[in-house]
Amino acid sequence: MQFRFCEAEPADAAGAANPIFAKTGYPGRTPEIGAIAMRVISCVVAEHNLWLVLLAAAVCIAGSLVTMRLLGRSRRSEGVHRTGWVLQTSSAAGASVWCTHFVAVLAYDPHAPVSFDAILTIGSLGIAVLGFIAGFAIAASSTRPLPTVLSGVVVGLTITIMHYVGMIAYHVSGIVEWNMNYVALSLAFSVALSIAALCMTTRVDRSSFQYAAVAIFVLAIVSLHFTGMAAVSVTPLSTDTTNAVVIESMAIAIAFVSLFIIASGFASPIISADPEAEDGYLQPMAFTAPFADPPAQPPKLRHPPH
Repeated sequence: MQFRFCEAEPADAAGAANPIFAKTGYPGRTPEIGAIAMRVISCVVAEHNLWLVLLAAAVCIAGSLVTMRLLGRSRRSEGVHRTGWVLQTSSAAGASVWCTHFVAVLAYDPHAPVSFDAILTIGSLGIAVLGFIAGFAIAASSTRPLPTVLSGVVVGLTITIMHYVGMIAYHVSGIVEWNMNYVALSLAFSVALSIAALCMTTRVDRSSFQYAAVAIFVLAIVSLHFTGMAAVSVTPLSTDTTNAVVIESMAIAIAFVSLFIIASGFASPIISADPEAEDGYLQPMAFTAPFADPPAQPPKLRHPPH
């Protein structure tokens, strides 16, 4: 696999910059917004298996919902309990973001044989979990603007670093070219939208803000990934391709494992209730009020001595 880095699209025979770039004083360097959107959409539709993209989206949405719910629980806890909830939040977020990335990468078709560096692939998962621990620990400690923005920066950088370490682990039998404009744009999307999502989580007065936080966090992950993938151009050096059945089987297996991890995070606030409470206490509150606190425990009856 060979890498090439470029800041602009190739010029045509007359030496003019490709029309995908705007003439803003830096001809051939700054992509137009419309051209960026078309390139990203083209990348998703023409270069990916759309069924696997939808599977990755399902993992991303479920994971983001659980992440924001657990983050809210972290903020309502203190001491060692807060630490435990931050770890749970980071594990759910790391697993869901990493699995979203991995399934979406498997959906990408470079028309060439592909393989993965096992150490870097596993390392990207570690980066995700550790980075989220740092970011969500800051977010759980305070709802003031500065810590919230700082946590958003850490979370956005974590998603970005995880993605590009994962891409380094992705080996293609071909010449891989990177457009650094799109790489920089993907970083900006990830950080800005992560900040916006975590700022939304501080608004606890309405559940609609919490759902908005979930939607924005999903957008942060998705925009980073597909803008980053739009930066990639592969020139195959082999006519062979990786078996599509193997790729799809890997993607489905990874998605189901991630959904089990996400489900455990979804159930944690329910399981944390008093196990001695009456059966009616453990109601499916996660589906009726995903961001609500667990209901108060029913009072224990004291029977008078006989």
